[in-house]
Amino acid sequence: MPADVPTCDCKFPSRETERDARREFLKDYGDDLPDSVIEELVSDDLRDSWATLCDCSNSTRLFAVGHYKPSDWYLCTVRGLAVKLEERRKGLGREVAGKVLEQAEKNPNCLVLAADVTFDNVASQKSLTRYDFEPVGEFCWEKGKKPADILHLVRFKPTEDKTCLEP
Repeated sequence: MPADVPTCDCKFPSRETERDARREFLKDYGDDLPDSVIEELVSDDLRDSWATLCDCSNSTRLFAVGHYKPSDWYLCTVRGLAVKLEERRKGLGREVAGKVLEQAEKNPNCLVLAADVTFDNVASQKSLTRYDFEPVGEFCWEKGKKPADILHLVRFKPTEDKTCLEP
């Protein structure tokens, strides 16, 4: 990251400004997500699960985003990790992934974290494996069919008490 553009956690002036900034970022860098999915992602229901990195001098100039979504009583899925094209290869993916994980670890229902990443997205795979995510398998659309190009990664919540992990 150039010294003249420091990265900060975003402090939005209003919820509407926050939704608009994330909406525009996801339209530009969200892998062609449908508008209905983007609207769900920027809803107030998921607001506290987001991590967003901005230009410190302009909180609506986003550099990287990511969030987690509760999937079950014990499982949360890390989703939407994205870094602005011109800001890639500066460690922002790793930074925003770390912030998402910090938030997820505060949620008592995030005992297991999962993430799905395309096989050719090596940068995202590296960002997640640095935080103890491990690949557990390929994603298949249907039994007997060729696997999709998605790698499934899982991370168990760190715990002080290892008794349940013993055989």
